[in-house]
Amino acid sequence: MILDPNNISMAYRCASCGKTIYGMTGALALSGDMIRLKCDCGESDLTMKNIPESKLRVNVPCIFCQKDHTFVISKSLLYSKELFTYPCPYTGIDITFFGKKDKVDEAVKESDESLTELLTDEEREALEAMESGDFPESDEHIRDMIFFTLNEIAYEHGIKCECGEPQGIDIFDGEDYVEISCKTCGCKKRFYCVSDIQTNELFEADSITLTK
Repeated sequence: MILDPNNISMAYRCASCGKTIYGMTGALALSGDMIRLKCDCGESDLTMKNIPESKLRVNVPCIFCQKDHTFVISKSLLYSKELFTYPCPYTGIDITFFGKKDKVDEAVKESDESLTELLTDEEREALEAMESGDFPESDEHIRDMIFFTLNEIAYEHGIKCECGEPQGIDIFDGEDYVEISCKTCGCKKRFYCVSDIQTNELFEADSITLTK
């Protein structure tokens, strides 16, 4: 199913006042530039910007860790999903929503209703760790985001290799890491399932290069 770009709803929670802010992607689809969805309190905004190769760079504030998160998504993927959500990489709780209006409304409502239940002791510890800078050794939510990002980049032919154009890639799920390798020459790149500079750079990347 392909959604009309002009009718895709989006929503995020203001990191300052907690209010859920709604908007449409139509302005972006029509202008080919950037849209900014700003909270009435004036303390936060979500931005979406067109970048090369029919992709969008999204920057969204996070109510949980009080930081901005940035990710890249292809328009083709966004337009093919009735609902796409992006979680805070540290807590795993959705912070932004895209898709059909009814699906977005439903997801936001369910998220709001279960927010207290989602904040388990483990997630509270994760938030406390974030504030202290002491992150856990590995995190399954980060693993999921690594898999999503690698598959998204591969889908858009953004995987490069020292040997030239790879004839195929393998993605290996390790104990505390995800590794992607070239089927042609074996060049690889490993991403550990922790919040560090390398994984954060991956979430913002349009392409990656495999090396020996």
